[in-house]
Amino acid sequence: MTVMIKKNFLLFFIFITHFLSAQGGPPPPGCLVYTVFDDNNDGFAQFDLDTYFAQFRNSALTTGTGYDLSGYQIEFYPSATDYSQGTNQITSSPYTNIVSFEQFCFMKFIYSGIGPFYDEAELSLAYACHKLKTTNALTTISQIKDLIQLYPNPVSSNLNIKYKKETTVSTSIYDLNGRLLIAGNAAASIDVSELQDGIYLVRIVAEGKEFTRKITVAH
Repeated sequence: MTVMIKKNFLLFFIFITHFLSAQGGPPPPGCLVYTVFDDNNDGFAQFDLDTYFAQFRNSALTTGTGYDLSGYQIEFYPSATDYSQGTNQITSSPYTNIVSFEQFCFMKFIYSGIGPFYDEAELSLAYACHKLKTTNALTTISQIKDLIQLYPNPVSSNLNIKYKKETTVSTSIYDLNGRLLIAGNAAASIDVSELQDGIYLVRIVAEGKEFTRKITVAH
């Protein structure tokens, strides 16, 4: 009975979300928002979904809910209708949102049979709705990015972090599943020699702004 109530509420939640999206209304309660800065101020932006999904997995595990989603494949859809019918799945990253300034998308979880299992309706209620949003408030974050250098890339031993201003930069390294491998620190060089060859995410916090870059480890 509890599962049936959750699923019925999920269908209502998706209907309301789709309606609000079409009407240009505010995001539904619990809708996660991913904001990207619009470089040329045309209302469109490219979204690095690989990085977003990795950060989402880590957040789901570490911020209260404790969902270990390592055994789940994530599917992403551009509308509530596509979500329910399994059509037009978004597989490209970066992805350019197709609606100026904001677009509601929906996340589906496919269990692989490995790792913790969660009720599908429970996951959907918590995480189905995502809002891709563009903003033209570009200047500050763009300037900060330009001031930071990560080198060499690809890297085999020490990753150097250079910031062109006198301020503290916190750097953490994650794998593509969002698992924290090297905790945030302000060191000017990070030893990555123990990491296996592959692509990793470097999370950088500087002057109160946060963003992520990719590096390749190759020994």
